[in-house]
Amino acid sequence: VIWHHDELVHSPTVLVGYQLYGLAAEAGIRVVLNGQGADESLGGYWTLVEHALYDRLRDGAPELDHELELAAAFINTTPERLHARIRILRRTDWLRRVPGYARISAERRLRQTGAADILTPEFAAQARAIPPHYPGQSFSHAILNSLVTGPLPQYLRVEDRNSMAHGIESRVPFLDHVLVEHALTLPVGALMSGGWNKRILRDAMRGRIPDSVCNRAVKFGFPTAARDWFAGPLSGALRDLLDGSAAARAGWFHVERLRHALDEHVAGRADHSRALFAFAQANAWLELHARGWTR
Repeated sequence: VIWHHDELVHSPTVLVGYQLYGLAAEAGIRVVLNGQGADESLGGYWTLVEHALYDRLRDGAPELDHELELAAAFINTTPERLHARIRILRRTDWLRRVPGYARISAERRLRQTGAADILTPEFAAQARAIPPHYPGQSFSHAILNSLVTGPLPQYLRVEDRNSMAHGIESRVPFLDHVLVEHALTLPVGALMSGGWNKRILRDAMRGRIPDSVCNRAVKFGFPTAARDWFAGPLSGALRDLLDGSAAARAGWFHVERLRHALDEHVAGRADHSRALFAFAQANAWLELHARGWTR
């Protein structure tokens, strides 16, 4: 997978997607429809809830308390916590007018990823924060950033590499420019209201797909069993990599911290899947680089 992508990937989901395209190719399928873009253009991410409510609060919308309760139930939190998040958005929307705040905020988010916990200071210092393309905390700013800054560009690159690795054309109907342009003109309530995300898509699909899908509140994403893999069948291989591998010798990682993280992970005391996956795939990249990317 790393050979096809040329770089490290964001999660083990990419490996599962690669295998999925492989199964499609084995079945003789050459063109697939992909749902990428629906969450970004039609308001599918639960994090957009607070931005939608921030817009309504800023515009003085009536009955906000009821909408707050519905939204809090939808994302499995309390109205008080959700309201606190909206107050933070209001504050950061004001602070963005301060020169340099966007850069400082991006650097803080970079530190919060926890990368410094497993990377050596010299290597971690090479990371550069990327400020949002569209500064601001409104719903429209959040939608535009998800389309332009992230995560969509990364997801599309991943899908393109995974599909073309197996000679499959992956089409993304939710990114038809006419649909996206129309979605960007819609009011917030058409995309997120009454405690529901992708409201207009749910309404449009009623009678076309099962109600159990239209009315499903839980968002699954594309989960993998990485936590179980690293705690069980792959734990021995990970330990071997930590004891001696290209990544262990590179000077990029705090190997002892990772060894402790693996012990905690196997014992079930914590979930260190992301850190362990980062180390394992970095080793794959380094080994390929040492071989001149020959397979």
